[in-house]
Amino acid sequence: MRVELWFDDYAEEIYRYIFFIVKDHHTAENLTQDTFIRAHINSHQFKGKSAVRTWLYRIAYTTTMNYFRRNYPVKTLFNTSVHKSSAEETFFNQND
Repeated sequence: MRVELWFDDYAEEIYRYIFFIVKDHHTAENLTQDTFIRAHINSHQFKGKSAVRTWLYRIAYTTTMNYFRRNYPVKTLFNTSVHKSSAEETFFNQND
């Protein structure tokens, strides 16, 4: 029951926060829904040591960052060969 109240109080605010990050209405709606599903599943972990709003924002942030990690993985330098030319190599290559 309490998550429904949280949804009524904070859904629009959480949506705007997520939309500011993702810049897409459909994605923001889905991530807002995911945020409140996670809040519902983990509501037993909310101890009241912070404001509900703070707790929901943290879930929204984590949910949104997980979305980016899943859909836009960062390519690491370890997967590519990186060769930085030395000053001498640059000089000799320019004079060839």
